[in-house]
Amino acid sequence: MANLLRFEFRKVFRSKYLYILLGGAIGYVFLNGLTLYFVNWILENLVTEAGEVIPPGMFDYNSYSYTKSAINSNFLMIIGIFIAIFSCEDNGHGTAKNIIGKGYSRIQVFFSKYLTSLILTVGISIAAILAASLFGLIAWGADSFDKGDDILIVIILGQLLSVIVYHMVFFAIAYSVGRSGGAIVINILAPLGLSLVFQIVDILINREGFSLNSYWIDGILLNFNSTTNTDLFVSNFLLLFVYYAAALVPSILVARRKQY
Repeated sequence: MANLLRFEFRKVFRSKYLYILLGGAIGYVFLNGLTLYFVNWILENLVTEAGEVIPPGMFDYNSYSYTKSAINSNFLMIIGIFIAIFSCEDNGHGTAKNIIGKGYSRIQVFFSKYLTSLILTVGISIAAILAASLFGLIAWGADSFDKGDDILIVIILGQLLSVIVYHMVFFAIAYSVGRSGGAIVINILAPLGLSLVFQIVDILINREGFSLNSYWIDGILLNFNSTTNTDLFVSNFLLLFVYYAAALVPSILVARRKQY
């Protein structure tokens, strides 16, 4: 297993797509920050010139709030592309078949790729948070890094677990599909499609104070990276563990019978 992990890390660090997607992730963070900063600046000036009173909280972005929102569903699409390419690349080159032929089990191959991609996913996410912190300090200053009433350890754990669960879902899809092209398409479209379905259901139900989307991974992550509702913390963490298990168990069953 250790040899497989070393092999996977050596292979991915020699690849170009890792650095391209890492650069895209960091670039997205800075581009998103610049867009948000200038849009808020323009709106603030328009309101001021119109002589209107600025509503409380309308322009309350600061270093902390931007750093907190760095890991979002759009950012995770980049992660989904990385996972799709990484988990499927061996199928096209016949590498996985050669590894199995050397005596390694299918489960060992599965977990070597899973653990490698998970560590890299967490690493990319941390890099994005650091980039967001840097942008926030430049744009809003160190004085604006105020966490307010947030329980920081819970926010960090919630975001980390959300990333781990999203990675598991992406990895389960990609490993089951087995082809990078199809896996990329599904990893991009599936979260968007599910969120759209949940929004439609919410509209049809039209129940005040209830949102089905808030119980999906996107909505859970939003609670940890945006306006935080502490009343949902318990259900958020429980659901994340449920989603993780729901993605892990079927993917292991697929891995045990996978033909390369």
